[in-house]
Formats: sequence, structure tokens, C-alpha cells
Amino acid sequence: MLRDCVSVAGLLSKAGVGFASVLVAALAVALVPPASAEQAPGSPPPCDGGSAVHLRADPPQVFVELLYRGTVLNVQADLPRPQPVAVVLEGEYGHVGLKRSGRVWGVLWMKVGDVEFDDVPTVYLVSTSGKLSRLGSAATRARHRVGYEALAARAGGDRSLFDEFVKLKEKAGLFSVQEGGVQFAPTDSGGAHLSSSLSLPPKVPAGRYRIRLIGFDGGTPRCLGSLSVPVEHRGLVRALHDLAFEHGLLYGCVAVLVAMLAGLGTGLIFGRGGAH
Repeated sequence: MLRDCVSVAGLLSKAGVGFASVLVAALAVALVPPASAEQAPGSPPPCDGGSAVHLRADPPQVFVELLYRGTVLNVQADLPRPQPVAVVLEGEYGHVGLKRSGRVWGVLWMKVGDVEFDDVPTVYLVSTSGKLSRLGSAATRARHRVGYEALAARAGGDRSLFDEFVKLKEKAGLFSVQEGGVQFAPTDSGGAHLSSSLSLPPKVPAGRYRIRLIGFDGGTPRCLGSLSVPVEHRGLVRALHDLAFEHGLLYGCVAVLVAMLAGLGTGLIFGRGGAH
């Protein structure tokens, strides 16, 4: 998105439009996702049968403020013994509608169609104790929503397009699968202390995120424990978010005003050094 904004700004600047003005305006628009990409609220799958293991996360709550640059959630639990496991952090599930762009006549990039997926999480971070293929069959992993194949089976649509969608999410830090990211250490009681790190990106949406610990001991998967981690926007970040989504027209006017001021400031600063 940022690369596209810079490219467009560069082209328009050649036509006499201030580069800073166009860039700021483009970035302002990029901050607000199009309505077609909005995701309907849904809930991650529950931990059926209750929690057999006390799962902990540090920090237990995340606050997104102006200088937030992402954070790392340290997930821990104590098990009777080491076993194959997967730690899954999920945002809300829902429908995703996207615009598909393509090159028309070999020159222009334009909308060429719509892409839709069902039952897709806003954020999906997975950490496992080993290879996904060794945790269980594809059907078993799909039942517990572990791995991209499990998401693709539920999402429907073109699999190749879903793979591209996953790449975009990975680039934004919203999707990740770490095979071997779960570590075990012996405890004084003879058990195993589980630890795993999950990285929340700078652009993580606000909401409540569920973390599930899935055990695959003996080939019979079971949800061993779960917990909820709230992510809350604060300060200027929350004010801008509320302004963009609740007062779109006002937000657009402010974005245009900021772009005009930026262009004027750039002209005053650099205009004096131009050629005569």
C-alpha cells in the first residue's frame, strides 16, 4: 500500500502536483480500509471441554498508543510432560471481501473483479512444537483450525488467491506460522514448562484475541487451555480511528487540509532553492 502511494505521488508530481501533498493525502486514504475489505464480527472456536492447563500471557493486555511499534506476547503454561502442541492466537472470524486488481491493455492497473472469503480471522498467529505435518492429519488440524490449510478449507474460493491473501497478511504481520516456536523446559516437579512468543504487529486491530493451546498427544487432539487477551487503542490513535470510521466526511476534510498544509510548507522550504 505504501509503495503504491509513493508511486502515484511520484507520477502526479511530474504533472505539477506537489509530491508531499499527494503523498500525505494518499497515506490518509490508505489508513482507512475500503468498505469491501471490512470483516464481519465473529468468534474464534471455543475450547471445548474446559481448560485442563492454566495458560498465561505477558503482557495480559495490550494498549496501542501513538508510539506503539508492536509487542511480543509471551505465552506460558505448565504441563505434566512435553507433548506435541500448537499455540494459536486468533482474532474474530468473519467474511472478507476484497477488490482484485489487474493490468488492463498492458498499461493501466484497474479493478478486474471481486474476491471473497468466508470464516477468516482478522489476526492468526500460530506457534508449534514441531512440524505441522507431525501434529496430526490434515483433517485433524482443520477441525481445530491449526495451519493455513485449515483456514483455506473453511474460506472457500480460489486456493491460489487465498494463498496470495495469506502472503499479504504475513507481510503486514497479521498472519504467521512458526514451526518449532514452542519450547519446553523441565520443572522442579518433573513436569514441563511451555513457552512461546507471538509477535503482534504495529497495525493490530483493537479487539479481544483468544489464545488456544492444542495438544496432540497420542494422536488425539484436545484443547488444553485458552485465555483472552484484549487489545485496546488509546489516545490519539483511538481518536483518529473513531474519526475515520464514525465521521468519514470530517476525516476526509482533515486529511485534505493536512495535505494542503504539507504541500505549502514544502514549497516554502524548498522553493527558494529552485532554479530561476
